[in-house]
Order: sequence, then structure tokens, then C-alpha cells
Amino acid sequence: FAMTLEGEVSNDAIPEPVIIEPKANYSVGGVVKIAVEDKEDDIARVEYSIDDGRWQNMKPSEPGIYTAEWDTAKVSGINHKINVKATDKIGQIYIKSIDVRVVNKVTIIFPFDGASLYKTAVMMVEPRANREVERMEFQIDNGPFEEMSASDMGLYTRQWKVDENYTPGSLHSLTVREYEKGGGV
Repeated sequence: FAMTLEGEVSNDAIPEPVIIEPKANYSVGGVVKIAVEDKEDDIARVEYSIDDGRWQNMKPSEPGIYTAEWDTAKVSGINHKINVKATDKIGQIYIKSIDVRVVNKVTIIFPFDGASLYKTAVMMVEPRANREVERMEFQIDNGPFEEMSASDMGLYTRQWKVDENYTPGSLHSLTVREYEKGGGV
């Protein structure tokens, strides 16, 4: 049994919304659609919050589906929690959360700032989320741009051999370019 907000005992099942977008532990970016499904058709209201933020109403978009849009540019940091609160017709509440990773810019995974390299390094770059990447390139100092390869993990990689002419302990810059399908760098 469950208890309503008014303290009454209820034999109704607590509403259990299903978060269908985005998927848990996915990388997201830009404006993200949050979609929740009501499989039991017993939810009266659905709200969402980000991390410990205020609850905001979601709108029904089609039968049994509630949606909202979240602008990830308004949050700082990478790891965030999307919370969804469903209230059924008799006032029972169920809260469900998923973790997501916000990636609004190309992220250089390795080498990280200040890393020391010896002879070779595998460049690792994570593209911006929600983009269709045509290709990814990197450049050391003012050298030529070299294309990177997509890996199974959604990263772009390329082995780079440290030039024999580089002085040990010297500082260098790494530039990365992401080309989107249909244009845009």
C-alpha cells in the first residue's frame, strides 16, 4: 500500500515514469529534450529538475509522453543529475533520477594541460555531444592539421610521434578542429 499527501492509505500503485530521453550516463549538449513515458496512464503531473534546482513542469506532447527542454549552456561543470517527479491522480509521488554528462565543447582528454610526453602520445578527444561529426583534426604548435580516427568509445584518437627536434621540457600548444556534417567547424 501507499500513503497519499493527505495521509490516506491507498492500494493504488505508485506512479513509475520511465525516462526515455536522454539515456542514463549519456553525453548531452546544447538544448536537450527530456522525455518521460507514463506506461500506466495514471500520472496527473510530471516535473523535472536539474541537480538540486527547482522543479519545473513538463508538458504532455502525445498520449502518455511528457516533454521539456533543458538548455545545458546554463549549467557549469560536466556531471549532472536529471530528476523527474511524477504525481498521480490521488497525490502519490515518485521521483526518479539519471546521471548525464554535459559536453558543450570539444574536450581534449589526453594530453591534458601540463602533461609530459616522451617519444609518442595517443591524442584523445571527445567531440561535442549531439553533433554529427564528419572529421576531427589536431595540430601541434603551427604544424599541419592531421586527421584523427573515431574509436569504439565515441572518442577520436591519433598517435603522435614527438619530433626529435623538440627540446625536452619545452611547452607546446595543441589545437583541435571538429568538422560537422553539413558544414560548421
